[in-house]
Amino acid sequence: MKKILAIDDNNSNLISLEALIEDALPNSIVYKALTGIKGIELAIEKDPDVILLDVLMPGMDGFEVCQLLKKDEHLKDTPIVFLTVIKDDKESRIKALELGADAFLSKPIDKTELIAHIKAMGKIKARNRQKQTKQEKLSELVAERTRELEQEKATMQNLLNKLKIENEYRKLSNKALFESRILYNAIVNGTNDLIWSVDHTSFGLLSFNDSFRDYFKLQGVQIKLGDCPKDLFVEEYQHWQEMYQRALREGSFNIEYQTPSIKRILELNFNTLYLNDIIFGISVFGKDITERKKAETKLLNSEEKFRAIFKNNANAIAIVNFDTTISMVNEAWCEISGYSNEEVIGMSWTQLVTPEALQYLKEYNSRRLLYSNDVPDKYEFSFFRKDGEKRYGLMSVSMIHSINKIATSSIDITEQKQKETELRISLDKLSKIFASSPSGISINDFSSEYPFLECNEMFEQMFGYTRDEIIGTKLEDLRILADPDDKEKILLELKENNRLRNFEHRFRKKDGEIGIGLLSMEQIELNNKHCLIVSNLDISMRKKAEEALIDREIQYRNLFKNAPVGIFHSTLEGKLLKANPAIANILGYSIDELINKVKTTQIYADPEIRVQIIEDVMKQDGFHKKEVVWIKKDGCHIIAELTVRKVFDSLNEIPYLEIFVEDITEKKKILDELIIAKEKAEESDRLKTAFLQNISHEVRTPMNAIVGFSNFLNEPDLLSEERKEFTDIIVQNCNQLLSIITDIVTIATIEAGQEKLDEGETNINMICKSIYDHFLSKSQKQCLAFHYKTSLNDKDALIITDEIKIKQVLTNMVSNAFKFTQKGSINFGYTIKDNHIEFYIKDTGIGIPSDKQREIFNRFQQVENGSTRQFGGSGLGLSISKAYVELLGGTIRVVSESGKGSEFFVTIPFNKSYNSANNPLYQQFKN
Repeated sequence: MKKILAIDDNNSNLISLEALIEDALPNSIVYKALTGIKGIELAIEKDPDVILLDVLMPGMDGFEVCQLLKKDEHLKDTPIVFLTVIKDDKESRIKALELGADAFLSKPIDKTELIAHIKAMGKIKARNRQKQTKQEKLSELVAERTRELEQEKATMQNLLNKLKIENEYRKLSNKALFESRILYNAIVNGTNDLIWSVDHTSFGLLSFNDSFRDYFKLQGVQIKLGDCPKDLFVEEYQHWQEMYQRALREGSFNIEYQTPSIKRILELNFNTLYLNDIIFGISVFGKDITERKKAETKLLNSEEKFRAIFKNNANAIAIVNFDTTISMVNEAWCEISGYSNEEVIGMSWTQLVTPEALQYLKEYNSRRLLYSNDVPDKYEFSFFRKDGEKRYGLMSVSMIHSINKIATSSIDITEQKQKETELRISLDKLSKIFASSPSGISINDFSSEYPFLECNEMFEQMFGYTRDEIIGTKLEDLRILADPDDKEKILLELKENNRLRNFEHRFRKKDGEIGIGLLSMEQIELNNKHCLIVSNLDISMRKKAEEALIDREIQYRNLFKNAPVGIFHSTLEGKLLKANPAIANILGYSIDELINKVKTTQIYADPEIRVQIIEDVMKQDGFHKKEVVWIKKDGCHIIAELTVRKVFDSLNEIPYLEIFVEDITEKKKILDELIIAKEKAEESDRLKTAFLQNISHEVRTPMNAIVGFSNFLNEPDLLSEERKEFTDIIVQNCNQLLSIITDIVTIATIEAGQEKLDEGETNINMICKSIYDHFLSKSQKQCLAFHYKTSLNDKDALIITDEIKIKQVLTNMVSNAFKFTQKGSINFGYTIKDNHIEFYIKDTGIGIPSDKQREIFNRFQQVENGSTRQFGGSGLGLSISKAYVELLGGTIRVVSESGKGSEFFVTIPFNKSYNSANNPLYQQFKN
């Protein structure tokens, strides 16, 4: 896989290059860098095969990047292709080639040329690597042989040195032994530490140094060899006995010991002495640590004070090691950063600051460690809290050279920075508002003559003067006010209220043209000078528009009043705001009644339609049309065609809807009569067509059998048994044909919507018994187990339904079960669920695939063509059953799996008969 590195400060160029390369070289990977520094880092990390380098880049240009890349020992053989927008820049090309560039491409990049260069540069890189590899192997071989020769030489030299050393060692060993004894005595007696040894039985003194002897002199004790603990440590000899015994048990140990008489603290080290692996005594080294303990106590006290100051300081304080890891922080630091003390100890502070702050903080840190005096000790920085929030801080830094650490003290200035930013933004906004305001704004000195100090561009356009003509000129000299009386009104308003608001006046432009403006004034202090801000909005066009609007309003009112269609305005809540005479005439109300007494919610026959209309209107622009039924004042219903639109005010809000109304009751009546006549004609055609199609589809097979076997009956030599067999076949096919014709007529009647219910009292137990008796002999003939089950007794099984239809549905279902079941069992019956009766017919037949379980309820549909040919049938039974069940207000469904049988469920309402034992009215009447 080729690795290509593209370096360009324009991200769009990088994306284009990546697309070109990936399209032409699918097995390549493109690395992108927006700066030269990032490109060098990626080159070192990824070791690309080719580098595409833009010449002109901010900061570090392409030439500097190329020079640095070619200096790198590992990257110097990587081909570099320069990209430039200047095709004929000869000097740049020469410079690039001198720096080590391998090729040039001009922008816009030609795809073919780019891919050719990449492939060629890749080959160059591969050859360079092969050459470099061979050279490295040769150098390694030479170095290995050189090492072998040097090792042989070193071995010989070592042998000679050993012989020489052994000879010298013999001469010096005796001398060294003598000198070591002298040196030992000098060291032992020259140290301030106490050194002595005792035997392992009586613990008598075997040896001691001068410091040990002087220590006992201070206590008035003269010591000699052989003295026991009882002689030396009169008050605590028992304690010393135990310490010696402990040394014999443990071999060595350390302990601090405070002398009782002179109050000194000793640090003692006990060790057992061996001779030929046999203990012969105990050596003791004692160091007086009294002053050190006092210093430690003093240091501990000062450290506790420091920790109290450190912990409770309001500033965030951290102690940082020279390697940037944090060794200590206080609670304020944890609060600012969001980290706990345990989380941050050992973490590098470089992980906490933002990338933009990291660059200069690392530079400051490096210079500070070199004792540079030009590093600021206080500066702002940005950092990330643990939760990812970016914050700003002000940090003070000081060095603690005695312990090689850095102390930092920081405060969170995020809110301060935000306020400064908000202030700067506010000032920018004010400046932009002043410059881009649609009003002519000027700043005048609040003196008797009001000279102009500043003005915006709109002020120049409004009055026709240039800025040079305005600045420094007195207000009176420009003769802006067209009406002399306005000046006195303005001065009086300023005197009374210190401000002026939207004073309408006539103003004069430089060319003499008169306009109409709205004048506002406000007194302010600017640079310790009392000033006046003057805002003048030109409303000349608006005044003309207002006059035109008044004319249009008069025209609209006339149209509204005299329109032939009803028009009214209504709020979204239904209050009528305005109505014309036509709408009052349509609804039978007066205009006053409509506005003051009627709400639109009252005139809809279905109030939900009004809600839907409003929702639809709010979703779309323009006009929305809808036919609705309204209720007139006299209670009569009319059909109205509404055209509704939203009306927006100046705030882009919708204060009301405007509705245009046309009474189309008579028009709809005529149209409905035409539609009914058309539907009846179409229904007649549909029934006739369905009937002919069904007869054509299903009659042919039984009719052929009837005709064929009828011809056989004319044979003179036909046996009586054959005649009977043929007659039975003819009768069977006649019955089949009759059943098909009956089904076709029934389904055609259902499709035409002419099938009606004949509901009456029906005993569902008797229906189940009748079906069972009808199919019992067939079950015995087919060797199938056949059972049925009822959930009610005969008295409770009386319901109101269409007995013929429910019986036909169940008969069809049981008949299908026998047709498609060759072995096993068939069960049927019913259960009561809430207010419904659920009949079930379960068999162990061929089953129905899941993708066919919807289709079998369509006419002429069965499980599969093979099954249809094997088992016969018109495929109308289930479609008729489904239509009947839905007519009875129920549902039909099937649960089946291919090869594992089927179970059909028919659910109808449980409408109890008056004579049913479960009917409360029946029980009340009986009682």
